[in-house]
Amino acid sequence: MTTSHRIRAVLLMPAVALAMTGALSACGSSTTTTSSTPSATGATSAATTMAPKPTGQAGQLTVTDPWVKAVDTGMTGAFLIVKNTGTAEVHIVSASSPASPMMELHETVMDSSGSMKMQEKKGGFILKAGETHEFKPGSDHIMFMGVSSPLKSGTTATFTLKFADGSTLPVKAEVRTFSGAKETYVPGATTGSNPMATMTSHG
Repeated sequence: MTTSHRIRAVLLMPAVALAMTGALSACGSSTTTTSSTPSATGATSAATTMAPKPTGQAGQLTVTDPWVKAVDTGMTGAFLIVKNTGTAEVHIVSASSPASPMMELHETVMDSSGSMKMQEKKGGFILKAGETHEFKPGSDHIMFMGVSSPLKSGTTATFTLKFADGSTLPVKAEVRTFSGAKETYVPGATTGSNPMATMTSHG
């Protein structure tokens, strides 16, 4: 290589280095732009994993002030106000919960001696269009039976209402301390047998 060729090579090296730096910078910019794509995808995924809106009869029912009486073990009740906001009747037929292996829809009635007794509500509860119904202590309620782990005041409990058309409505309820409404439980007072007949009171 001649002296003039060496001079040209030396002069060209900074230009080549500058061009490579520009290419690397451009590549870096492209990577940054691409990295924003997973965030957008993540947001979409989060939106698509949200609980679906209830349909059928469950979609017509609104729930207000749901709560469950605190209990260590045994039986307890859930209370709430429900309203049928639809144009057709709503029929609640059963309930279930991770906290209870067996649940019943209950009504409270007065016997011939004047004592209040609770029993399973035959056929469940039907709400006409626009009707509001309150499940409250000393009256209609949703019974948790066979509770094996404490439901402590200040925590939450979940249960699901099931309707005649097969639709379901999950409910999240506050657990509260309550000492009233000590009705006597009459197992098997309606149709069918009750496997938990040894439980005779609702605290």
